[in-house]
Amino acid sequence: MNETESASDTGTIGNSPVVVGAVAAQRQTREDLERVVGFTKEIFPGELEIREEDDPEIPGVGYVVLSVTAQGSVEEVVARNDRWHRELRGSSLRRPELFRLSIDAQ
Repeated sequence: MNETESASDTGTIGNSPVVVGAVAAQRQTREDLERVVGFTKEIFPGELEIREEDDPEIPGVGYVVLSVTAQGSVEEVVARNDRWHRELRGSSLRRPELFRLSIDAQ
């Protein structure tokens, strides 16, 4: 399912546009998404794109991808990436395995 095929709901969370399909449209996942967006924007201020993508190797498995742009040195970007993953693991999300981070380092 690509972004066009999977789009079943559009809207915003905070100021971030959201295009979600079957995975993120589920109520529990939507609540988790709001929490993940909160700490993502804290760690990576700026634009945030949220979309759903299929796993390229596992048919029928989808993820919610949060795409961010990061300024700073390689070390700073890696440290923020590590912090994001610690926040994800340390949260009490129902389905943390559904979330992926994509960083455009500049």
